[in-house]
Amino acid sequence: MNCSSHSLRAICAFGFLSIACAQAAEPAQPGNGVSQVAGGDIFGFTASSDVGSPGDHGGAVEFDGNLGKRDGRYRNFAQKYGYERVIAENWSLGVAFFTAWHGVNNVTVAPINRSMFQFDGASFEIGHRLVERSATNPFAFKIALEPRWARLDDGGRRAQAYGAELKFITDAVVVPNTLYWAMNVVLGYDIGSDPDFRSKWQRSTEVKVSNALTYQVAENVLIGAEATYLASFDGGAFNRFTGHAVFLGPTIYWKIAEKVALNATIAPQIAGRNAATSGQRFDLDNYTRIMTRVKLAVEF
Repeated sequence: MNCSSHSLRAICAFGFLSIACAQAAEPAQPGNGVSQVAGGDIFGFTASSDVGSPGDHGGAVEFDGNLGKRDGRYRNFAQKYGYERVIAENWSLGVAFFTAWHGVNNVTVAPINRSMFQFDGASFEIGHRLVERSATNPFAFKIALEPRWARLDDGGRRAQAYGAELKFITDAVVVPNTLYWAMNVVLGYDIGSDPDFRSKWQRSTEVKVSNALTYQVAENVLIGAEATYLASFDGGAFNRFTGHAVFLGPTIYWKIAEKVALNATIAPQIAGRNAATSGQRFDLDNYTRIMTRVKLAVEF
């Protein structure tokens, strides 16, 4: 796991450095008590611990792009349409449904060529902020669980899949009103039918670790950088390592109006390896060359 293992250590070191900076920062602010991480999706793919106040609710449309495999031409643009409500102090509940467009041509790991837009399932998510920031603690910590039903595989073929992600989310104010940091650790589980043999079911697991820093360059604009490590495994308990990848890219958050915000990021794969392929620089079988996201969120 050489190259990407070094990258994972670098991502963790980046996180620990940010933690040290956050601990050294002065959390208290005159007149408003404790400095908080700006609300919303300010970090790109990485989520923040922000929950909101009871009764707060809103919707979002998320466009995720995954581009490029080892051969052929591969494009997957997935859409997530979500609604979330704060149901109690430090508790949130969200629901979403998904669609996806696949453009696949001569790709070995997605053997059927297609250009098709389809419905791709639904999910719900429950989140709980366990630790709030205080005058003596600059960190907040949140845990979330998102079960998911999907009806397409990565190549756009019909398949049934059921899974869930367990998300550990922490963030901190590094420099009050200026610089913010977040880290996510996500454990994923999936069981899905083989598109070629519907009676055959396969289990897989995944680990995601991301770190992000974002800087407030203007009153309504934050710009940052984000690093993400992904590792995939066969089996329901991280049984057999199949590949891993590291993505790195810029992020931007723009609060268009009081209750409308736009978040965008693009992250190319900078390192990776597939367990079944030796001598290859990237893992382009389990993952893609580039990941992108654009998300529009509206508070009601």
